[in-house]
Amino acid sequence: MAVFALLGAAGALAADGHAEPKDAKAHASDSHRASKKPMALTPPHKAKTPAHGAKNAEHKRKASAAKKMMPTKKMSSHKPAHKPATTRPAKKVAMAPHTPKKTHAAHWGYRGAGGPAHWGDLKPTFKACSAGQHQSPVNLEATEPGHLAPLDMHYKVSLIDLVNNGHTVQANYGKGSYITLGNERYDLLQFHFHTPSEHRVAGRSFPMEIHFVHRNKRGQLAVVGVLVATGDYNLAAREIWDRLPTRAHTKSANTRALINARDLLPGDTKHFLYSGSLTTPPCSENVKWLVLQTPIVFSEGQIAKLHRIIGMNARPAQARNSRYLLQSIGG
Repeated sequence: MAVFALLGAAGALAADGHAEPKDAKAHASDSHRASKKPMALTPPHKAKTPAHGAKNAEHKRKASAAKKMMPTKKMSSHKPAHKPATTRPAKKVAMAPHTPKKTHAAHWGYRGAGGPAHWGDLKPTFKACSAGQHQSPVNLEATEPGHLAPLDMHYKVSLIDLVNNGHTVQANYGKGSYITLGNERYDLLQFHFHTPSEHRVAGRSFPMEIHFVHRNKRGQLAVVGVLVATGDYNLAAREIWDRLPTRAHTKSANTRALINARDLLPGDTKHFLYSGSLTTPPCSENVKWLVLQTPIVFSEGQIAKLHRIIGMNARPAQARNSRYLLQSIGG
């Protein structure tokens, strides 16, 4: 036993190198008990991580609860409206100044609203038809006899162009034919027809009248009127009657007719003389009228054929208005 006691004391000395005080033993015993806990391997500031994480989790929980309490903005399922496209201002185009619609020329005729009683109202240039004081035709009566110079005629054969102008049939004559009044030359331009006659002699009307239109160098007109009575067939007019254009605003199919206008006048050239106007619009005045006293004759068939084509185209007799009407008594 003593041996085992000695060996224990020696082992104790060998293990420590000197004997420890009693308090030291106690301290060592306490340290040993503390060392039984696991040692921390992370730095000291990391040791508080578990507590800090709990705090963060609590903060997130509260934030989530607060978010649930807040009203949420409903998102529209519609796509945002497109921004309106910017349109370029319309390019200004230079416009032509407004012009009124063209109106048809005043239509005159021999009946209704376009008839002779209304000619002066149809156009300003027709004013003379209603306001003129020297209008034609007239009723040839109460004339003044006089020794008038004989009608000096210089007509020759010519090609003619026959035209239906919608108011009459007109024969345009070639150059070179004329009449002389005093020392004045008037060239023949054309002749045309009226059914019935426009002039009357002492109130008497004739079935047809031919007007031979002349003009001098100053533009003044002289018209020779030839009255037509019913009688035999007029051979001198056959070339014309065979080519009468039947439709308005047309020419004859064959214009190569050769005639001498002198053959359509009587041999006796005694006449009535007065100052008048055109018998159609614009009714221009200062026209010398020479209406032959002796009528010529056409057959009823010839007159009827012309009338079927042009109808009634005679202006009524106009007021005399104190004009002199001279009647030649010789030549």
